[in-house]
Amino acid sequence: MELLVDNIKKLTINNFNKLKKIFVDVQEKYGSSYILQKNLFIFILLLIFVLILILNYNTPLIADDYNYSYIYSTNGMVKNIVDIVKSQINHYFVWGGRSVVHFLAQFFLLLGKPLFNIINSLGYVFLIVLIYIHCIGDIRIFKNGKPSLLILINLLIWFLMPAFGQTILWLTGSANYMWGTIIILLFLFPFRLYKGKHGQKNVITSTVMLFIGIMAGWTNENTAAATIFLAFLFIIYYLFNKMKVPVWALFGLTGSIIGFVVMMIAPGNYVRLDVIALEGTLFSRIIKNIATHSGTLVRNVGIMFIFYSILLVFLYNSKNSVKIKMFFSSFLYFVASITAVYAMVLSPHFPERAWFGIIVFMIIALLTMCFNIFSNQIIRQIIISIIVNLLPVFAFQY
Repeated sequence: MELLVDNIKKLTINNFNKLKKIFVDVQEKYGSSYILQKNLFIFILLLIFVLILILNYNTPLIADDYNYSYIYSTNGMVKNIVDIVKSQINHYFVWGGRSVVHFLAQFFLLLGKPLFNIINSLGYVFLIVLIYIHCIGDIRIFKNGKPSLLILINLLIWFLMPAFGQTILWLTGSANYMWGTIIILLFLFPFRLYKGKHGQKNVITSTVMLFIGIMAGWTNENTAAATIFLAFLFIIYYLFNKMKVPVWALFGLTGSIIGFVVMMIAPGNYVRLDVIALEGTLFSRIIKNIATHSGTLVRNVGIMFIFYSILLVFLYNSKNSVKIKMFFSSFLYFVASITAVYAMVLSPHFPERAWFGIIVFMIIALLTMCFNIFSNQIIRQIIISIIVNLLPVFAFQY
C-alpha cells in the first residue's frame, strides 16, 4: 500500500513538473514573438469567452430579473427604452438611486436572455482586458503584456469572488456589479495611463470624462465612493511627481462626485431604509460594522495581503528606483480597495455581491506589483506555479 502511495506521489510530481516546464517553455516562446504572443492572447480570450458563455447559457432568469421586466412599481411590462426611463424614475423615488446599472439591467431584459448571454460574455472578457490594462499601465497589451497574467486575472476572479454567479452570471446582479465595475474601470482608464505629456486642455476629452464620471459615480455605493477617492489620489500622485494635472481629470473627478451625490440623495434610499430594522445607536453600529468588515476583509482577501507583502519585499530588495516608483500606482488601487470596504460602515447590510469592486481593485493592486517585478526569476516561478496549481482546480470546479 505504501509503495502504491509513493508511486502515485512520484507520478503526480513528475506530471506537475512536466506541465510546469511546458507552461514555462510556452511563456518564453510566445513572449519573444509579437505575432505568436498576439495569437496566444486572442486564443486565451476566445477560450474565456466560450467558457463564460456556457455558464451564462445555463443561468436562467432569477428573482429580480422578473421584477425588472416590468415598469417599476406598475403592472406594465417594459416594451421600449421610454418604458425603462419611466421605470427608473419610479425606482429612484420608490426604492433606490442606482439608476445607471438598473437601466442596464432593464435594457438587457428588453433585449432578451439569449442576446444577453452573448453580450454578457463579451462584457466579462472586456472586464478581464480592462483589469489587464490597469495592471500593466499600457494599452499595447500584445507588445508589453504576458499571457500568464491574463490567465491569472481570470483565475483570481473565479476563486476570490465570494458571489461569482450573483455578480457575473445573474442578469440583474451582473448589471449592478460587473457592468458597474466596467464603467468604473473605463472611467479610471485615462487616469492610469496618463504620463503628463498630452491632452491637458482637450475640450472633447474633458466633456467625455465629465459624462463618464457621472456614470461611474452613479453605479453602486461603496465602489463608487472608492472610485472618487482613487481619482483624487491619482491627481495627488500627479502633483507629487510634478506632472501637469489635466483638465479632463478635474472634470472626471467632478462628474464622479455629481453622480455619487445624485445616487445617494435618491428618495427611494430612505424609503427602503424605513423598512429595515436597525439595532443599537449609530456609534455602536459603526463599531460593530468596522469589526465585522475587518474580519470579512481578512477572510476574503487575506491571502492577497500576504502575497502583496511578499512582493513588496522583493520590490524593495531590487533597489530599482523605477520599479519602486511604480509601486505607488499599485498602492493607489490597494487603498481604493480598503476604502470600498469601510465605505460600508454606515450601511445596515453588506452583501457578498458588494465585494466585487473591492476584489477587482485588490487584484489590480497585486498584479500591478507582479507585472513590474515579473523579470525576477523567483516571482516568475511563483506565478507560474500558482497558475499550474489552480488550473486543474478550476477545471474540476467548472
